[in-house]
Amino acid sequence: MTENTRFIFQTLPFADIEARLQDVKRREGELKKKLATLLALPGSKDELDDTLLTSLDTYINRDLIYFNVDHYNEDNLQILFNAISAYKKLLDDQHFAKKKHYLNFMLTLEEGKGQKKELS
Repeated sequence: MTENTRFIFQTLPFADIEARLQDVKRREGELKKKLATLLALPGSKDELDDTLLTSLDTYINRDLIYFNVDHYNEDNLQILFNAISAYKKLLDDQHFAKKKHYLNFMLTLEEGKGQKKELS
């Protein structure tokens, strides 16, 4: 989605903007599903503030219009960019948590080996 929204920061004819936004809309459903799944995981919301959570809820549950005739809807674009950024952060956080859990498990196994040798 980051690549697909770069055009927003360029000057383009209105028809090009609308065509590219239709492509964003087609991809948006998948992002909404994945974001909702990540937010449903235990502890995923712990580091997110209420304003961002409200923005993400709006993004997931509403069909936002990003461009109208000849101008962008800045508020809705901010919600979109918040969602893209939060998705990346939530993915990174989940990856880190899983890696930490794995390393802690490995440490427990190693400590268990050491205790087993001492008993022998």
